[in-house]
Amino acid sequence: MSDGEERLLIIDDELKMAKIVAKGGEMSGYVTAYTDKADEFFHRLATWCPTVVIIDLQMPDTDGIELLRAMAAQGATANVVLCSGIDARTIDTTIRLGSELGLEMRGALNKPVRLAEIRELLENLKSGSDKAGVDGLGKAIENDELFLVYQPKIDVRAGTAVGAEALVRWRPPSGAIMPPDTFLPYAEENDLMGPLTNWVMRNAVDQMAKWAADDFDMNLAVNISATNLHDLSLPDSLAEMCHAAGLKPNNFTLELTETASMRDAAKMMDVLARFRLKEFSLSIDDFGTGYSSLVQLQRLPFSEIKIDKSFVFGMDKTKENAVIAKTVIDMGHNLGLQVCAEGVENEASLEMLRSFGCDYAQGYFFSKPIAADDIPPFFAAHERARDNGPTHQRKGAA
Repeated sequence: MSDGEERLLIIDDELKMAKIVAKGGEMSGYVTAYTDKADEFFHRLATWCPTVVIIDLQMPDTDGIELLRAMAAQGATANVVLCSGIDARTIDTTIRLGSELGLEMRGALNKPVRLAEIRELLENLKSGSDKAGVDGLGKAIENDELFLVYQPKIDVRAGTAVGAEALVRWRPPSGAIMPPDTFLPYAEENDLMGPLTNWVMRNAVDQMAKWAADDFDMNLAVNISATNLHDLSLPDSLAEMCHAAGLKPNNFTLELTETASMRDAAKMMDVLARFRLKEFSLSIDDFGTGYSSLVQLQRLPFSEIKIDKSFVFGMDKTKENAVIAKTVIDMGHNLGLQVCAEGVENEASLEMLRSFGCDYAQGYFFSKPIAADDIPPFFAAHERARDNGPTHQRKGAA
């Protein structure tokens, strides 16, 4: 294989669908191959060395889980993407299974697949972008190659915008913009979460100070990782950033994204309790997935639960998702916590969340993540919408 060549291997019993995916790969600069037979798939996997494989979960002679198990036994190193029309819970479970088997799971495409979605995903998976490496990420932090976008947070009952979540992106000198899922694993595994969190918080504070100077006030959420909680000085350093900019810590919500297990429970409680003493709000992100648990809600001083989008997406059509969402909302309120639902995609899901008493919501139904300059106009538009009656639109769809 020539240096830098990207190879895409597809297995799907619907060859028409495989051809569409292959076309998206070719348009994104991949050399592509597709098949509907497992033996040919594994032959190409061993001899052709694809950088990305896309697997149909449901096929007549085998299934995606059997393929993942065999790939793991073979020691496959390619990025793996699932492609299926099956329910979101099964897809999520399968992705987690693949990760537990040691495979590089990179998400899923939902059938019917749009060409634009295929291209966006494959662009982000190119080795020149998502695998730029630890050295590249360290330099990106030093050279300010990162930037923030902001996803609005909506009061479900009032329909007004009340805050936003700061989300980091990486724009390498050459290559497509990279979402955090493509580089956070490097940061987690190579002691870069500290510098990355400091960069994000410093830039979030600077932006909040600019908004405050224009008499624009809101709450801003910033993600931190469980790996950050090994640093006992973090509450002091983040509070000092706020005070130096003339802001109060209660302007910020710290969302704990627990992608790594915390072995030192005492240190975790120490850091989170001191965040609360300094008046930061604390939210447990992606609740119901990963390491999040009822034990954490009992032992740690959270003020908010964020329901993972895997339970919110399609909840208007999937009874199990709706039951889980309502249960989390009721439990959160009984514990004196506010509840935010992530991944709201349509009016029906929003109405269900409203009937369940959910406090806040985020998702493409309201807005995709947007630039800082677009946040004040977004807030103003939703204030007018409240005055004129609910007129939500799905602004993030493209």
